[in-house]
Amino acid sequence: MRRREQENPISLFPFLSVLAAVMGTLILALCGAVVGHMGAKQTVIEDDTNPAIDEAAGSIRKLREEEARLRKQLGEAQSLSNRVKQLQETAKALENEVAQGKATAEDRLRTHTALLKQVNQLQEQVAERARKLKDLTAASDDTQQKIQSLRAEKAALPTKASVRIVPSGGSGRVTTPRFVECDGFGATLHPAGTRIGPDEIAASPALRRFLTEINTKKSQGWSLVVLCRPDGVKAHDRVCKLARDMNAPYGSLPILDNEQIDFGAWSSPR
Repeated sequence: MRRREQENPISLFPFLSVLAAVMGTLILALCGAVVGHMGAKQTVIEDDTNPAIDEAAGSIRKLREEEARLRKQLGEAQSLSNRVKQLQETAKALENEVAQGKATAEDRLRTHTALLKQVNQLQEQVAERARKLKDLTAASDDTQQKIQSLRAEKAALPTKASVRIVPSGGSGRVTTPRFVECDGFGATLHPAGTRIGPDEIAASPALRRFLTEINTKKSQGWSLVVLCRPDGVKAHDRVCKLARDMNAPYGSLPILDNEQIDFGAWSSPR
């Protein structure tokens, strides 16, 4: 029995082959169906999304156009910013020029004020000098009148050696005269003959010693006699002023241009 079974075994190959072929066919059909379904679905999706893509593309184009417009406006704004900066620099330069001009105007105003002040001071000085000149003119007129009066008195003077001279203040006593002759060249001290220029009278040491000696001996009757020629009025006034300042008694006598003075008729001072 056992040998017979071994001689006639059962073979399953035909059944397995048919089963494998059927399964392969089913798998192939299933794969084809699945692939077909997926292709159809993708086509539907692509057909459904075409308007959105177009809209997105339009939006992108608009955004790019807007970006270009904004870039253009940005460039214009940058240009305007540069222009504004230039205008600000120009305005600052103009402001500096205005400030400098204002400072210059203030300096000129101060200079003008100082000059005006100096002009006013000069006008005051001119007015003061005009008043002094008027006073000097009046004093000169008084001196001229005094000279004329002295000329009138000259004719009445005695010709003897001892004369009566009335010094400043008019005491009427007999005096011992010391003579100073005044002309256009200054003053001359007699009898020594010392010459003093008109501009040296006020500071002349010789004249001051001369007047000091007179002042010291005025109690003994010494006095100054100022002999004035027509062109010596200026020197005469200066000698008389110095005599007043030094408290020396003095008097004046007019002398004509052509008159010669002979001091030999006068007694010498003791």
